[in-house]
Amino acid sequence: MTTAELGRQLATLFAVASVVVGLSGCTPRGLDVFSRVQVESDTLPAVAREFPGVESETTRLVWTDGDWEYFAALRPGQPQAWCLLVRGQGDVIGTCADAFPVFLTRDGVEVALGDEAPGPEWVEETENLWVNQPR
Repeated sequence: MTTAELGRQLATLFAVASVVVGLSGCTPRGLDVFSRVQVESDTLPAVAREFPGVESETTRLVWTDGDWEYFAALRPGQPQAWCLLVRGQGDVIGTCADAFPVFLTRDGVEVALGDEAPGPEWVEETENLWVNQPR
């Protein structure tokens, strides 16, 4: 085997290993919730589907708390832009951010969408959704 052949084989091996490492454990756009297909319960009602800055086909229901529903969504055209939407009492409020966590306050309750707790006083209600529980 020549040095050139060995170099090509090593380059190919490196390229394949890079792809495997890059794909393993990788979740589309940051959260596991986006790795599943959108189902009917993930969609917002027609009145809220056009929430500014949100791709309606990306909404995913992440938690329900009584009459309140919490959704994760993506912002169009931005590879790292997440949104947190809350629907309840006939209204939808939301916010988007380019990094985790995405914070939102509803009726005095502070919630965050993210891959880890924003601080020690935060409790994970469901995967990637945190509620501030001051001590």
